Amino acid sequence: MAQEPNAAAEQYLLENGGRMGEHMDLFRKGVTGYLLAERLAMTVLHSGPDSISPRTLKHQRSALFGAPPAPGGLYAELMHPLEDLFFLLAF
Repeated sequence: MAQEPNAAAEQYLLENGGRMGEHMDLFRKGVTGYLLAERLAMTVLHSGPDSISPRTLKHQRSALFGAPPAPGGLYAELMHPLEDLFFLLAF
């Protein structure tokens, strides 16, 4: 935020900004839903077999963040263009 954009960074944002915004919106909605589901799962932990499946939560977490140790999922789709933009601003 403290760096003034250069021509290369501005061009990159023009070409990729829309897609990055769409991914950010999907990620925000996905993380919000995931965290609410985790909270609900913890609340109803002892409610029996009809509670939220840990397997479902694992799949949701994997779609958002990928499988450890490497980043993946929607997070990686956001991280890579942001790293590219940082590189354009830094050099």
